[in-house]
Amino acid sequence: MSHVTTSLPATASAPPTLMFPIGRYTGRDGAEHEITLAGRTVRLPAEHFSVWAFAHGPVDPVLARNASWDRTALEWYARLARVDAPPLITELAGSGLLAGAPVTGPGAVGFARRHRAVPLMLGLGNTAGEPERFRLGFFGEDLIDVDAHTYDVWSWSAVEPDLWAACDASTDPDAGNAAWILGGFLRDLHRLLSVNAVHLDLAGS
Repeated sequence: MSHVTTSLPATASAPPTLMFPIGRYTGRDGAEHEITLAGRTVRLPAEHFSVWAFAHGPVDPVLARNASWDRTALEWYARLARVDAPPLITELAGSGLLAGAPVTGPGAVGFARRHRAVPLMLGLGNTAGEPERFRLGFFGEDLIDVDAHTYDVWSWSAVEPDLWAACDASTDPDAGNAAWILGGFLRDLHRLLSVNAVHLDLAGS
């Protein structure tokens, strides 16, 4: 995805409703971009696609680690590219290609039950130098590192029907409950999306 690297506006202290792209980019057909969602192909014109792409979060790893990628940040980022994002966000959300989720509470659980995370990279494990960080990428190319809980959910997502089930499967006596695990994963999710370590789809698809 092509992004502009710059600092983000300040966000409120309350937990934000983060904005996530749903579906996987599969290529371009003339002037339109193709997204696969729940086994069907959706074609987007350039401006709609740009907002969907921006929703993955910033490619810059520092921004991706610290950004709260809510609607305000998404609109601000799109405005830098001279895209009038608000009506496009509404359209994309209506078609299921964008979805908002808080990181805690019933809204987070509802989002996790309605969607699944699909891993797109290999799990490369940890190292003796950083035993608490786990690497994702390809053989000979580490692209991102995450903590053990995010790594566990990412791994379980390959076989579970939805994100909530993956969080529940990843729990252990030392890790906390599934809701706590989910909150951490959602906070990390834009880091994973921004490097295409994962994509989101509808549950059961």
